[in-house]
Amino acid sequence: MNKYTNTYLVKTQTIENYGAHDKDGRFSSGNAYWKFKGGHEYIITGLERIQDAVAFVAARCSNSIGYKEFPVEWEEVSADYQTEFEKNQMEYEGRIAYPADRINVQEELNVKREDAPQVGFETAKAKILKAIDKHDAEMVAERGTPERLDREHGSPWDRGHSDAYYGRSKNPHFYVGASYEGDEITRLTSKEAMAYNEGFDGCDDFKDWGHSNEDWAELAH
Repeated sequence: MNKYTNTYLVKTQTIENYGAHDKDGRFSSGNAYWKFKGGHEYIITGLERIQDAVAFVAARCSNSIGYKEFPVEWEEVSADYQTEFEKNQMEYEGRIAYPADRINVQEELNVKREDAPQVGFETAKAKILKAIDKHDAEMVAERGTPERLDREHGSPWDRGHSDAYYGRSKNPHFYVGASYEGDEITRLTSKEAMAYNEGFDGCDDFKDWGHSNEDWAELAH
């Protein structure tokens, strides 16, 4: 009998420290300047209790001087649950191009769910990060281009910021070299995808197409 039958929705909030862009970003030096940004939606299976799902997501979240993510809402949902963003994509585009992050914890840990042992979340996190690193390394080798994590022109962060600035939908990608001058890469590692999302979600200045910044902020996010 499968004891992991519940499905949980965990929503997160992200905040970005603008004081860390060109200064140390610390409260002690008076350089901290945090701003609320967007968030993410995680649909978690493979755990018995919602408290464990929240703790699992918290363990995956970024926590640095420049960027933090943390759970703010959670609830048990149906197994076929779709987020509002997914429903809107189906209604207006006929497909879900950007699904929520669906994670089966037991599958990620490569443990049989029928007799999975109880593991600490630090151990679980280490195993997951190791699996992600292995997957990313294999992807980098297959595509033949090194991982890119800078913020220069054409980088994942730059392309995310540019897509948001021009009012485009999310489309994770980057270029080898400057934008439009080298090959476009659409298979991103987890860190490259995070950098793209940070650039996109962190954009609060939008090109003036005759609409207010508030209008474009709503369209972009």
